[in-house]
Amino acid sequence: MAYKTPAEFAEFAEFADFECSACGSLNTVRIAPEKIRLKSNVDVYLAANMLECAAKQPVHIVLISCDGDYAEAIQALLRISPNSMVTVLATPATRHNNCLSVRLKNLSQILPRKNYRLTNINNIRDKVTQISKN
Repeated sequence: MAYKTPAEFAEFAEFADFECSACGSLNTVRIAPEKIRLKSNVDVYLAANMLECAAKQPVHIVLISCDGDYAEAIQALLRISPNSMVTVLATPATRHNNCLSVRLKNLSQILPRKNYRLTNINNIRDKVTQISKN
């Protein structure tokens, strides 16, 4: 099984359209084939892909990560595309195991709420469970 760069990954990706149950808008999502593995620098590839998408049109990126390295990419994305939105789903910071990056948390104070939302991933657990049962 060969490792792929994001450009190579895009050649093999499939696309599917999903209708948002809340607003009814149609969204096209890139779906990775199961047998493709990316190189270990996935965070760099993901950041580059986010910026590439935002350069074409306003986007809503949903990032599931606690990695503070994405803070700079999020700020750059919103400078390039001020009408875009970034939602970060992350585990909460805890007293004994501080999972959430301070840099991601600080973005909530720097960036406008209309462009950046940091959400506790546990808040959507029930919704994900409900969807997966259907």
